[in-house]
Amino acid sequence: MIKYIIMKKSFFLISISFLSLVLLVGWIRKKDNTFELWQALDKKGDTAFQNHEIEKACSYWRIANKKNKNSVQIYNKLGISYLLLKDNEKAIDILEKGLRIDNNNLGLNYNLGLAYYHSGDNEKALGQLEEVLELNSSYPEANYLRGLCLENIGRMKEAKAAYIEELNSNPGSRRAWKKVKREL
Repeated sequence: MIKYIIMKKSFFLISISFLSLVLLVGWIRKKDNTFELWQALDKKGDTAFQNHEIEKACSYWRIANKKNKNSVQIYNKLGISYLLLKDNEKAIDILEKGLRIDNNNLGLNYNLGLAYYHSGDNEKALGQLEEVLELNSSYPEANYLRGLCLENIGRMKEAKAAYIEELNSNPGSRRAWKKVKREL
């Protein structure tokens, strides 16, 4: 009788272990499907964006963002898209959310500075661009945009210095060359 009870308990424990394993595999598979869905949505958004279907790209990326709230890539893509759609408020909001995940992300920081610039807030844009330049002193177009902001608030000497800094790190910047030539 005792042998029977021990065998029954062993069978019960094995059954529980097997059931746990089945549930774990199902959970992992569901996680994989979520990741695959997120990747597919991201890819569809990229395709729509390349075809200049910005609204459509945003709709895919918004859904992808719900599937993976930690993807700074999606936040950046949405931010750029909102900038192209001239919706600066949405761009600022989504880029700030992305920076809460990774405040050292150069793309998010630069694009937030660009969004502030387009919304007319040159002071905030300058602050954001300083963040970018602290992370990477030769980030493309950062000093150029900094120069535009400085020019907008009347700090012309500093603006010219920013354009020259842009040329030092990015000698092919036609826009920076135009600004420097115009100033000379």
